[in-house]
Amino acid sequence: MNVIKAKLSHNAFIIQSIQPFSFEYNNTTIRVYKKEECLMIELIGRKKENGLLKVFLKLYDLLFLMLGAYPIRLSLSYNEKEIDTSKWVIRYTTANHFIEQEAAFCDITVENINSKSLMNIDNIHKQSIASISYIVSEYYEHVVTNHRIELITHTIDGIFMHSIYYKELLDMKRLQNSKSSDTTYYENVERVFRLFFYYHRKYNCQILEELGTTKKEFYKTISDTRNDFSHLLGKKKNRLISGKDMVYYIDLIFFAERLFVLEEMLNLELNEGMIQEYMYIMHDWIDELVNKRTDRIKSKRYTNIQKVNLIEKKLGLTE
Repeated sequence: MNVIKAKLSHNAFIIQSIQPFSFEYNNTTIRVYKKEECLMIELIGRKKENGLLKVFLKLYDLLFLMLGAYPIRLSLSYNEKEIDTSKWVIRYTTANHFIEQEAAFCDITVENINSKSLMNIDNIHKQSIASISYIVSEYYEHVVTNHRIELITHTIDGIFMHSIYYKELLDMKRLQNSKSSDTTYYENVERVFRLFFYYHRKYNCQILEELGTTKKEFYKTISDTRNDFSHLLGKKKNRLISGKDMVYYIDLIFFAERLFVLEEMLNLELNEGMIQEYMYIMHDWIDELVNKRTDRIKSKRYTNIQKVNLIEKKLGLTE
């Protein structure tokens, strides 16, 4: 039998209580457990190195979606010989901005990581997932924001139009004798963001309020930005112009796409506590960035930062 062993690091692994589990997938035994605050993965089977690596990379993509970042590879070996990953494509190294404990929307459990979830990930448009991971990669931090927003607005089409919900929407349009036989980009954006705004409303996140916009205007901004970059049809009224605005729109689109894929395409169990806290972090970050306000804090993270700053100020450590 051949064995691939991986030792992976992510901030979420430190706080998660990960129970050991194993399962069979594609004639491969996969074992997952926690050791020294790292995630350990073993793949055992008759496949050669490339065959086992394909299975590992599929699992690696699943972890990317669950955590919002690829875990850092501390070691990766095949039959005890270290695999050189230095020349792997740049998308497998996520920017530090996205490696956050609260961004882990799914826990590392056998209910989320199993043969079914690995089979289901084949139904996701691979080019879209690859594009998203490039956009949030360490390398792409240095790429102009205009290009990043153009790319990520296109991934909305790729993800939605390869889901069962796209066919359902087309069927509904036919039943309603709609003039349009296809969906509009605006409709695709609206559908991908449905779960995001469900949680946004449920936890009173007020992100739209901090942006000074409505849901309809928010969808229109994404649509006009994509169309302006893609079709050169003149200057769209609601398009994004400021690079700063593009930065948080990229984060919000990535957030919504992950929720859509994790729950509606992969049917994984979501950790609502993490989703709520991450939405609150987004609220506080945007309020600080857009409105220069720090007095309407919702998240535990920003509350703790504020407490530390207050203590340091009282001690005379800061002005």
